[in-house]
Amino acid sequence: MQKSTSNRGIGRRIARLVSIAVATAVIVVAGLLVAYQAQRDATSKRNYVEGTAFVFASAVADHMASRNTPAIRMVLRSVHRVPGVISAAVYDSDGRQLSSLGSDVVLDNSIMNGNQGLIGMITHEVMPVSVNIIKGGEKVGTLILYTDITDLQRAFINNLFMVLAASFIAAVMSVALSLPLQRRIRLPIQKLTQSIQKMRASNSYAVEMTDTIDGETGILLENFNKLISDVRLRDASLQRLAYFDPLTGLSNREHFMHVLEEQKELNAHLSVVVLNIDNVQTIIDAFGHVVGEEVQSEFATILKREISDATLLARFGRNEFALICNDDDVGSISQNFVAKIQAVLFQSINIHDLKLHLSVSAGIVRLPRDTQDTKEAMRFLDLSLSVALAQGTGRCVLFEKRFDEQVQSETEIALGLRKAVANDELRLHFQPQFEFSSNSISGFEALVRWQHPDRGFLSPGSFIPIAEKNGLIPMIGDWVLLESCRQLKCWLNKGEPLRAMSVNVSPAQILQSGFVGKVQAVLTETGVPAELLCLEITESLFLGRSLATVRHVLADLHKLGVSLAIDDFGTGYSSLSYLSSLPFDTIKIDRSFVTDCNKIVRRKEVLRSIVHMARGLGLSIVAEGAETPEELAVLRELAVDEVQGYVIARPLIAADAMTFANGIGKAAA
Repeated sequence: MQKSTSNRGIGRRIARLVSIAVATAVIVVAGLLVAYQAQRDATSKRNYVEGTAFVFASAVADHMASRNTPAIRMVLRSVHRVPGVISAAVYDSDGRQLSSLGSDVVLDNSIMNGNQGLIGMITHEVMPVSVNIIKGGEKVGTLILYTDITDLQRAFINNLFMVLAASFIAAVMSVALSLPLQRRIRLPIQKLTQSIQKMRASNSYAVEMTDTIDGETGILLENFNKLISDVRLRDASLQRLAYFDPLTGLSNREHFMHVLEEQKELNAHLSVVVLNIDNVQTIIDAFGHVVGEEVQSEFATILKREISDATLLARFGRNEFALICNDDDVGSISQNFVAKIQAVLFQSINIHDLKLHLSVSAGIVRLPRDTQDTKEAMRFLDLSLSVALAQGTGRCVLFEKRFDEQVQSETEIALGLRKAVANDELRLHFQPQFEFSSNSISGFEALVRWQHPDRGFLSPGSFIPIAEKNGLIPMIGDWVLLESCRQLKCWLNKGEPLRAMSVNVSPAQILQSGFVGKVQAVLTETGVPAELLCLEITESLFLGRSLATVRHVLADLHKLGVSLAIDDFGTGYSSLSYLSSLPFDTIKIDRSFVTDCNKIVRRKEVLRSIVHMARGLGLSIVAEGAETPEELAVLRELAVDEVQGYVIARPLIAADAMTFANGIGKAAA
């Protein structure tokens, strides 16, 4: 309905325009002719009456001087014999009427002056004609003859009616004659409109106007066809970019998701596999992005060749590729695919005269066994790949529900940790450190615990790794440092003996900007003597970092007067050069060397070597994790300075820790 109305509207507007134009032209031209004819008729009649008036004016001129009114009236009686004249009047030179004959006529200035135009002729039925009465070369009066012009009015109206009729006929004929023009203009526009509406409704540009038309309309259609052709090419290009990877020609993630949604409805068992080229970034760092892109393109070629029977191959990102395959419930076919690719990659690939070796890790999700939801399948796929990468290069991992459960749990813990400090949920426990030389408690290690509102007390092992992964360690570490010093100052204010406080500091915390100033501020705020604070740093601080940067930070800390200890010694950094070049005061031997040192001879000898080395470097020695009296005896034999572990005491709350320490002191005394 909308199309036909629109198309009819174009035709109507053309017809209306043509008819108005023609009618206007006819009216204007014919109207001018009618007006001209009427003016001519009026002029002709005026000239005729004016000639008669001059005759009568001459006849009454002799009687004007003597003002012989009867004689003048006698002359005027002859006026009745003049056709059309209905009245006559004579006026003296002062404008006074001397005599009149016939019907009275209302006079005005225009009539007196004889200036009656076309409008006056149409609106008045009488036309006045005035002439001067001359005697002896001088004007002695005025003669006015009033003529009936109704015949002129009738002629004018008849002519005007004929003009209107002619204009109407001309308008009708012009509309009829314009029909071919209407069709010539309307039909192409109609087809063009229908084509555009069809394209809009179907979102398809497979439409082209085939009409051959000259003129502007033909140019319009020709350019429309060119425009649609350009749109089709551009649409095809965008479609390609939207669903395919420009480097490898494989499907992209969006197209992959679309196909997966379709395939899961058609197949009973599907597997989705994601393949990660483990060392692409290393290759890019070594040889540049061009080589990196060549590697990915070559890997895509290998995938196409080796697993061509897969339902779909796709590229997810710079180093991730994915495939969909029909599989069994346990995912054996997809695992075989991965194994085939890994076997092929045992051979090097040649890129720009370089022989490169690739390794591939993979994650696999099975549908519907693991999930029936496509988006969830992609999330599970990322999880399984993350687990594979965490296990090392070249691993293939099938998704397990526990992966998701672990992530959900870690996410919940991470979210809770962000609020734990503000909600006062963190707690400090203190593990006593026993000194062999004095047989007393010489200090404490501050250990954080989390009073979770739902899970109860959580040990550091359950949330510290999550805090490190989510960048929350600096926040927690700063809180532990401040609260530990506050507790130590509280004990000192109560007159307790001087005992050191050891606080663990993570690499992320110690290398953050302004950490040294933060330690100084805590010491100033709490009033704790700097020599009573020991910062424990793990060997991971030295991994991947400039030794000069680490030395600068540790030197600034040492200038504050605090002591520095290497925590978990022997389990991390393989080089020992930092022991001689960095300002450490203490080595804390990891529990892995202490456990069963009384039973395992080699372990005891390793402990002996560590103690001997530390003594040579002037470092004090603290052994961690001693749990039995026998282990304690070995540590005493090896001349370890201090020991902490369950054999001495478990981590205690502040009040119990001080009670225990004082009890040990009394027992030693």
